[in-house]
Amino acid sequence: MAISKLMHMKETAGNPSRHLKRAIEYIMNPEKTNDQKYVKVNQALHVDEINSEQIYERMLYTKRIFGKEWGRQGYHFIISFADQDHIIPEEAVQIIDEIQREYLKDAYECVSAVHDNTEHLHGHLIFNSIDCVKGMKYHYKKGDWEKDILPCVNKVCKKWGLKELRLEERVDQERYGEHKNKWDDFLRAEIDDMIQEVSTYQEFLTELTKRDYEWKDGKYLSIRPKKMEKKCFRRTAQLGEEYTKERLEQRIYEEKKRKRKGKE
Repeated sequence: MAISKLMHMKETAGNPSRHLKRAIEYIMNPEKTNDQKYVKVNQALHVDEINSEQIYERMLYTKRIFGKEWGRQGYHFIISFADQDHIIPEEAVQIIDEIQREYLKDAYECVSAVHDNTEHLHGHLIFNSIDCVKGMKYHYKKGDWEKDILPCVNKVCKKWGLKELRLEERVDQERYGEHKNKWDDFLRAEIDDMIQEVSTYQEFLTELTKRDYEWKDGKYLSIRPKKMEKKCFRRTAQLGEEYTKERLEQRIYEEKKRKRKGKE
């Protein structure tokens, strides 16, 4: 098992928590979670039903009551499972929930989901940037991985008989380009989110730049986060049929058309 990425969702102009909302909707997608069977909320998130809008509004409410609606809006773990782990989705739901309880202590409102629609089983965990008990902002500091996160993950791994993570296997925002197969899910999520925000393919390329990606646009579209080495440019077509250059242009047009129809 490996935590592929720990991401933070930045404040955006106009709607500061737009990325948080999009991320919650993405991980809870019924087509990816067996009609939301593999979605779970923690005890801190008091909602009447498992609904992305209610979860998002509850997190906003916590920010408002503590007067901290600015800055980073939330955090997102992507957790992958190795084929040799032989984990089924129902078990993955429990494992991810145990990881959040070990690490977050149910102090942060959290929603998690397991996606079984790809070749490799993987999960997502999103939590609010504000502690709902004391109203303190979550801060990830250098050294937190070794000191806090890794021991919590390995405690759960040991309980479930999974291979424990070694320090050098960590893949975070500084190193995730070293293992491209472990960040494909993150790239797909980023691209899906950007398609929701743009109206043309050119705007999509501009949005890539805004999100600190470098890109090469020719016969194929290739991208990489700026912190990655140049040899690690990744063709979007390698992410699947929905991410070829031609299909991206079609999806952007279809989304624009859908929005226009909705307004009418």
